[in-house]
Amino acid sequence: MLRSAPRRFVDRVAERGELIERASRARAQREQGVFVLQGMGGVGKTALMLWGVRDLAPSFDLVLEVSMGASAEAKTVEEILDVFLVQLDARVTPPTFDGKLAVYRAETARRDVLVVLDDVDSAESVEQLLPGSPAGVVLATSRQRLEAFEFAGFTTVPLDVLSEPYGIELLSQGLDPAVAVEDERALAEIAKLTGCLPLALTIAGAQLRARRHERPSALLARLESAQDFLAEFEVDRDRKLEFVYEASYQTLQPWEQLLYRRLGLFPGRQFPGWAASLLLGEGAPVSDTLLALSRATLVGELADGRYEMHAIIHRHAQRHADEEEHPADVRKLRRGLAAAYLDFAAARELVLSSRLHFGSRFDGSVAPAHAGEDSYRRAVGDLETEMPNLRRIVSMAAEEGRPRRTRWSAAEAPVRFSYRQPGSPAGSLLSSAGSRSRPSRAEPVDERGPGLSGGSNPRCPAAEPPDVGGLGLP
Repeated sequence: MLRSAPRRFVDRVAERGELIERASRARAQREQGVFVLQGMGGVGKTALMLWGVRDLAPSFDLVLEVSMGASAEAKTVEEILDVFLVQLDARVTPPTFDGKLAVYRAETARRDVLVVLDDVDSAESVEQLLPGSPAGVVLATSRQRLEAFEFAGFTTVPLDVLSEPYGIELLSQGLDPAVAVEDERALAEIAKLTGCLPLALTIAGAQLRARRHERPSALLARLESAQDFLAEFEVDRDRKLEFVYEASYQTLQPWEQLLYRRLGLFPGRQFPGWAASLLLGEGAPVSDTLLALSRATLVGELADGRYEMHAIIHRHAQRHADEEEHPADVRKLRRGLAAAYLDFAAARELVLSSRLHFGSRFDGSVAPAHAGEDSYRRAVGDLETEMPNLRRIVSMAAEEGRPRRTRWSAAEAPVRFSYRQPGSPAGSLLSSAGSRSRPSRAEPVDERGPGLSGGSNPRCPAAEPPDVGGLGLP
């Protein structure tokens, strides 16, 4: 039975319009369009697909729809053929796979069919279920970002999270308008906490409408204080949000699971590839493992060898780390990250300043990060990119009992080109490092570099994890 499009739906105007236009054009040209909507779990692939089906269905003779379930409970292509042959009113259902496939192709060759496949995990399964008619169209969703989809010539449609305004709109649908206006700030903060993920916002909105005594400000307080953040997103005790990522985690290989949960120990959502190498250990297949997590849409690839985890996925990974990683291993990993980032900062400090430095990292054991005419610019760029992580790593170093001078080494380089003012990123970094005094006026602050910014998701400014340990001076 064809599912109806969800009632709670916002944005996606451009993606929906393009999907309908391209599918209609392919059908008119009898080129059998195959469209795969891709994205992380909960981003709204199925919702957009079902709205596309609603727009396209009237022009087809028949719509065949099935959820393939790309998890431990995934349906086989043969099981799906059994369902489709019933929907096609086939006179006979052969006992063999090849026989069923032949009947399916014959039945769909003589009518225009729209095939709807939710949650596919391979291009091969989609190819086997292509209808026989060249005027047929296939709409599919997948949590996998596979090269095989491109190799097969399918049209892939990547989906991102909502922008903050649309996230707030989805969250506040059905609420008393006066409450939505009065608690506008709380709604915005909830959207940030969820990273504007449509599934999380839909669940939170349902809770607000059903629990009429709980205002958005109260829901925000509950989420901010939750011991198990994902467990708060349940519908009548059904942990819908948690299930999505747990199903993905269970399909990962051992190396992939290890890196996934250890990324939950990293203090920021964005990280460089070399940090993943530290977390996975020497000799581990880091590149292949990161690629696998990226294909599973659990990690996103950024420019310049950097990666990103969505806020909700980062929380899920952190919980697995808490449950599965030994405390001694966690302490060792954190010490390793702190040492690596101190080396990172010291190497850039050597580029930014030619003055005499003191400390174990300035005895020749750490070389300047860059050389040449653009070395200053490159060092500034490195520090600007890693500023949020440096700030957290300094706190981590404090928690691990690192000496104040060592922590200052990590804070010193960014301050070189960003004068610390109360509340500024540089001032926050210095506070974590344990500094109580301003730089000497005899040593002017270099202003050649731009001010520091933490960088943000262009779609939604998801809340970053708090500083590790939240510590200043021990």
